[in-house]
Amino acid sequence: VYAKSLIIVPDGPLSLIPFDALLIKKSETLNFEKLPYFVKNSEIQLAYSANLLTLERIKNKVSDIEVLGFFPIFKNKNRGLATLSYTIEELDKIKTVWKGDYFKGDKALKSSFINNSETAGIIHLSTHASSGSYATPPSIEFYDETLYLPEIYGYDFSADLLVLSACETGRGILRKGEGAMSLARGFSYAGVRNLIVSLWKVNDKATQKLMTSFYQYLKKSNDKSRSLHKSKLDYLNNKEISSIKKSPYYWAGFTYIGENSTSKKSQFQLWYLFIPILLLSGFFLLRKS
Repeated sequence: VYAKSLIIVPDGPLSLIPFDALLIKKSETLNFEKLPYFVKNSEIQLAYSANLLTLERIKNKVSDIEVLGFFPIFKNKNRGLATLSYTIEELDKIKTVWKGDYFKGDKALKSSFINNSETAGIIHLSTHASSGSYATPPSIEFYDETLYLPEIYGYDFSADLLVLSACETGRGILRKGEGAMSLARGFSYAGVRNLIVSLWKVNDKATQKLMTSFYQYLKKSNDKSRSLHKSKLDYLNNKEISSIKKSPYYWAGFTYIGENSTSKKSQFQLWYLFIPILLLSGFFLLRKS
């Protein structure tokens, strides 16, 4: 029996594991669609700490704009960056269900983000990003400039949700006692309460499908974790997508980090704190065997 909802506080390298894609039992099938993924049994969300989960944050005044979105697209490989062809479709689909201010192409400037983002309720960045290296900090791209992680720490965001629809936004150099120094951690430190981030270089077309489904569910329920969970199930159940493109690479890269958004308080139990310990114990047992 598996819990329908799990909250995991991962430590160190565990923060880079796509828990949704783990298999819950042995399987002989080579069909990606039919594999017994964890996502098919449980809804998983991550958190940086137990304190942040239970913390009642003061919500500053936000603007009346529902979504503040940036879609640089990089047509004709502007600044040497690959064109994000499916970003246009992602934008069009989100706009059909969510009102907001959307900056597209050469309007998706870094200055526009700086001037509008600190009071936005929901921020969506569909662009290129990098997890950085020991020499270069993580970064995210706008049409005209790059935004680096150290700059993000200087902002004061009020956003209830930030969707980083880009590559490697949840990855970064691991620091002892700190975890991954990622764009996600930077935005969280700067005040963003909840985030959807990626663990690797995600596929443009698959991302469009996941984000379209996510925003449709979010509009109905405002349950961020569950909306992402359902969007992944939709992707796996979509008969128009071939089995080979249902590999975890296409759908498991995005993860939700943030507050417990379900109204069922009884599901919020402190036993989730022991999950990292159990995972580490299992890892060492496997090594010994």
